[in-house]
Amino acid sequence: MLEKINYLKTQFENVKALGYIKCEYKDLGGPGRMLEKLLINKTPDSSREADFDGIELKTICDNSKYRLTLFSLIPNVGNYDFKEKMQYFLNFSNASCRNNCNSNAKSIIEMPHFYLTLFGKRVSYLYGTYKFYLTFDDKNKILYLNWKNILTGYVDKSIYWEYSKIISTFSKKLKYLSLVRYSKYLKNSFIFCRYHSIEFYENIDENLVMDLLKKGIISISFNISSKYDSIENNLFYYHGTRFEINAENLCFLYKKL
Repeated sequence: MLEKINYLKTQFENVKALGYIKCEYKDLGGPGRMLEKLLINKTPDSSREADFDGIELKTICDNSKYRLTLFSLIPNVGNYDFKEKMQYFLNFSNASCRNNCNSNAKSIIEMPHFYLTLFGKRVSYLYGTYKFYLTFDDKNKILYLNWKNILTGYVDKSIYWEYSKIISTFSKKLKYLSLVRYSKYLKNSFIFCRYHSIEFYENIDENLVMDLLKKGIISISFNISSKYDSIENNLFYYHGTRFEINAENLCFLYKKL
């Protein structure tokens, strides 16, 4: 592993020497994908494997307000169809738009978006009618994402993850981590990045993931929006369920190399 780390350090010094670089990608994840291209000549993918021979590459912007995504993991939905269940979540946003949007907000009404972040055992409320919360079933080793209609008392526990799947996904992808910090500025709709430091970490214990989820140090973000198809049908777009952490809390999971 030391040989691989030294290789990445050498490659990074070459990238660092370039100074500010025009990013080829304009979205929030663009600087990370740009680094992967420059550092290891990798094209964007959604692989569950680590980016470089057992080492996962992550980037974080200076003074960023965003949490670091550790990994994404599609949940189980019991006997339901996954697409139907995701569409059901999007209906929460539809209901909000119908109740709260004015007639001039047509684009908002037509393109609903549902976003939810849950921390440990903390309850999140939506529109004063629904509450969302995580339940950790240690006996059966299952993590549930529940929501309850406060008015009717209906509770849904159909979305869940097995502890073993969460742990194995983390272990497979994030045993070794490389964290690159960068600064950026925007010019003519393009992002210009300067990658200025690189750090390497090794996981202490893969089972800590569940403990940090219970404490709310690792959060779960659910992100669903909609888009139009070629004949203008409004379809759901699943952005993924992300397990996230603040960069300063990596010390609970890793030791620095």
